[in-house]
Amino acid sequence: MAPPPIFGKKFYWSDKDITLCYPAAFSDAWAPNGETTYQGYIIAPYSYEKGDANCDGKVDAADAAAILRHIVRLEQLFLRGIAVADVTGDGQITAADAAKILRWLVRLEPNL
Repeated sequence: MAPPPIFGKKFYWSDKDITLCYPAAFSDAWAPNGETTYQGYIIAPYSYEKGDANCDGKVDAADAAAILRHIVRLEQLFLRGIAVADVTGDGQITAADAAKILRWLVRLEPNL
């Protein structure tokens, strides 16, 4: 079964090096079992929520872990994740961003 069109658009590309990004809210349709490919294309969720570094549609400790793995070069964040990972607003992705997310989760920070 093909994932549903997003906002009435379907994806047609011939270059298999492209990553198809879909809104994290559509994960149940695009990757119901955690799939990372569709018809040979890499697929990945994205989120616009500040702090959602792993782009799974929610901000949690996994985002702090993803930031730390990114910093030590164990894992690369998706471009969308990079765009929302800087919760300190200093223009960099550092351990301070991971720490702020964790503090926010336990309500020691009023907002991200």
